[in-house]
Amino acid sequence: MRRLVLLFVGVLVGATALEAHHSIAAVYDGDRSVTIEGTVIVFRFVNPHPSLGLEVTGEDGATETWQLEMDNLRRSVPATASS
Repeated sequence: MRRLVLLFVGVLVGATALEAHHSIAAVYDGDRSVTIEGTVIVFRFVNPHPSLGLEVTGEDGATETWQLEMDNLRRSVPATASS
């Protein structure tokens, strides 16, 4: 019986840690909107996190490459983008 309880607690703790790893709220501020203008140079629609590569021109005129990681596919599909 003790082994079963320990196994259950282990699975519960592991599942909680896994969910915490994938919590977007822990990393990003959902109340803040940021606008970035640039040219899309790559779009990867892959599991577990789609990503977008942008070529952005800074205020000093220098070009930088930005890598943007999105939320998981299930949440990204209904998202919209504009050009």
